[in-house]
Amino acid sequence: MKRRWWGCAVAGAAVVLVGCDWEAGSGAQTVSNRYNWVNFSGVYRAVSGTFLVGEFGSGGGATTNTITGERVATAVAGQSTYAGVTSRRRVLPGTFQIVAGVYVLTDNGAGVLSGSGKTGSIVYQTGAWSIDLIGAWPPAGTPILASYQYTDDADPGSSGGGVYTFSITQSGNSLTIVDSSGATYSGQISSIRTTGGVSSDEASVTPLQPAVGDTVIASFQAEGRSRAGVGVKIVGTLSGTVAGTSGGGGGPTSTIQIYLNNRRLQGTWIESTGRTGDIVGVAQ
Repeated sequence: MKRRWWGCAVAGAAVVLVGCDWEAGSGAQTVSNRYNWVNFSGVYRAVSGTFLVGEFGSGGGATTNTITGERVATAVAGQSTYAGVTSRRRVLPGTFQIVAGVYVLTDNGAGVLSGSGKTGSIVYQTGAWSIDLIGAWPPAGTPILASYQYTDDADPGSSGGGVYTFSITQSGNSLTIVDSSGATYSGQISSIRTTGGVSSDEASVTPLQPAVGDTVIASFQAEGRSRAGVGVKIVGTLSGTVAGTSGGGGGPTSTIQIYLNNRRLQGTWIESTGRTGDIVGVAQ
């Protein structure tokens, strides 16, 4: 897991966080740079390896199912290209394999099939596949078989194609979240605290430096529309463990760099239609 750095201006041994607030336009929420000392930016994926947004009560993710040897086509003499759609959608990346006689092609997790010197592709969301045996073909009548894993329909974001990742960008207390389908949600961090008692929620308070081993927890809320155009509110927390510091020379302009390990995302997905879901993810 990559480490995420944050910087704090220090004078001597004290950390100085300046709270500069302003309004970001008419009716907008207050924007603050008080939280520039921590950065939760990154790509968050499901702990379970499936959906980042899962049906409420599922703890994030969705049920994984396995299909083995599904007949998806039949070889025709003289025909070297084939295409079709699996009986189940939401194929899990990296699990798809297709066998056409002696030719075996597997997916690389990015939608590309290869093997036996042949090529192909798979669209995970729909199960649409294609292969090119490049001038070769199995004996006529040979079944072309697919094996793969897929997830059920428990994802509240399913109307938008499923949500596998959140790309989070933080600047001060402002957050921008872009999900794997390209939908964007904007919001803010409302508070940050640590298990060591450090807080910078009040602009007038100069917090102590978090200690190695402390857990930093940021509460946030963001809103937007899913790929399907459904209004969505995301409420949750971002957290990470203080792993160490470097830099800082004791001078008035020195900087201490503090980095986080084990960054996690936990929250609730709330659609305007009334559907809700769990969000449980870890940062890459």
